[in-house]
Amino acid sequence: KTAYEIRNCDWSSDVCSSDLTTLSRTTVDLANFKISDYSKQQRAHLDLSTSNAQLEDLLKIAESFGVRPGVSASGGAAALKAAVDANLGGETRAMTLNGSGKLTGTRLQMEGAAKPIEVGNADLAFTGDSLRIDNLAAQAASSQVNGWLSVKDFDRPQASFDLKANQLN
Repeated sequence: KTAYEIRNCDWSSDVCSSDLTTLSRTTVDLANFKISDYSKQQRAHLDLSTSNAQLEDLLKIAESFGVRPGVSASGGAAALKAAVDANLGGETRAMTLNGSGKLTGTRLQMEGAAKPIEVGNADLAFTGDSLRIDNLAAQAASSQVNGWLSVKDFDRPQASFDLKANQLN
């Protein structure tokens, strides 16, 4: 049984405006869904937006499309407005994400991490294969962390940051 349901969609055209409902908690508005270059390098494009969503649900949707985020989430709210472009065939399955989002009151559990990170606030900006997090307010164990973080090249991540912590432990 899938974790999502697509409704009100006219699949005969290259534009689909519908709701993607997950676990009865999160609605994602889809628009401008296109698949192009059938005979060459197949590509997909999708515009999406959501507000007051559960990040846990958004991660499950991403996993259903083959993305392995390496993190689980619970609680809080997520907002996202983005354009997703992806190669569908061939050896390269590169995906780019352009847009913005926000996390509030969310608990993240990274793979291999002993304790979760509590995110009070994070303003997200996605550009191609990079992510910038501004106005970060988070807690890891008993450490309070504030500042910004930037990650480039998701396949081989390179991070830069300016974070202030009240203690390291």
